[in-house]
Amino acid sequence: MKRFFNLILVAVLILGFSGMAQAQSDDVDTQDMTLAINEIQVMEIVGSAITLTITAPAVAGDHPQGDSDNSTKVQYTSVTPTLTTASITASLSEPEPSGMYLRLTTTPPASCGTGMSNRDLTFPSAVTVIHSIPDCKTGSDLEHGAILSYSLHVNDVGPSNRSLSLDAGSTAMTVTFTLL
Repeated sequence: MKRFFNLILVAVLILGFSGMAQAQSDDVDTQDMTLAINEIQVMEIVGSAITLTITAPAVAGDHPQGDSDNSTKVQYTSVTPTLTTASITASLSEPEPSGMYLRLTTTPPASCGTGMSNRDLTFPSAVTVIHSIPDCKTGSDLEHGAILSYSLHVNDVGPSNRSLSLDAGSTAMTVTFTLL
């Protein structure tokens, strides 16, 4: 009888604890979810419009002087698919005036891509000016971003050719940047 009583007691305890387990599971539930990261390519040029001017040489008879400016920056945020990087290209909206060419050197912040030196900007072809941009952000205040250093040059005609092929005047143009 004692054995029967113990068996019943064990059965009651097991059923009682299983009921408690069931009661606890009614208080818990789950929800499936997906976390997604969209590809992000956002860019802005920071700084004022610039004017580059070809000026007279310091000594008469020498080559006219080019001009340079590094007052603007490009700021960007880039998130790309796994194992890929982004790049930035630049192109001119108009052909350069005859007898001169425009170059761009870029200096991105550390860990935000590789800048390129002395890239000739052309119309209408785009050239890569920053490459191997990982998932990064340059920062958004005036102190941050990739420095854009423009330089305007007169075509070097060499000592035997004296013709400069320059026309006085100005040409307004736009540099178009694309974050790819």
